[in-house]
Amino acid sequence: MRFTNIAKTVELKKGFVRASAVFGKTMVLLFKIDKGVLLDNHNHPHIQLGYCFEGEFDFTAADETIPVHAGDSYQLPSNVYHSAVATTDYYSMDYKIISDEVIEKPAYNILKETEKADNYSVSELMFGGNLLRKYDLKSERTEIKLQPSDNKKLCLFVSDDVSVQCGEEKSELKPMEIYLLENKQEISIDCGCTLFVVEV
Repeated sequence: MRFTNIAKTVELKKGFVRASAVFGKTMVLLFKIDKGVLLDNHNHPHIQLGYCFEGEFDFTAADETIPVHAGDSYQLPSNVYHSAVATTDYYSMDYKIISDEVIEKPAYNILKETEKADNYSVSELMFGGNLLRKYDLKSERTEIKLQPSDNKKLCLFVSDDVSVQCGEEKSELKPMEIYLLENKQEISIDCGCTLFVVEV
């Protein structure tokens, strides 16, 4: 299977690039933002999970400002105003979904490790009825089985350029790109990276 990038990428303003894919009530957003650039204060009806792949930013939600660093995660209730200022160049992800799930208030570092092996660890979270998994992969070749739940598809995105083997096919996955899987797949990744797999 060839991995196809389905992201729509746009520079919203100087130093602020967004890649996005929309699936009904679910949105996957990736951001590359330069130091000093502001994400304007805004809100939306979605609940939101955020994760920082690299860099740092000051994140303000519900009148509280928290520094977010590489490896940090957070979640937001719907309709909460929030903004961010890049304190370094950063690369981050937002996963948004319109859901009946009630989140009482913003929370931080919510992805919890659920599996640890010699060459990778897995953190996961049920969010808005969908499962999100984060794989932290070391430099050795790693085999991962990816299987969507019934009637779900999977999106993949990565922290770094990586080479992925799926059957006899080899693909190059890149940051700021979003890849869609509709069927069960077993993949092999050749080098270390952070890989997100989310249901949509």
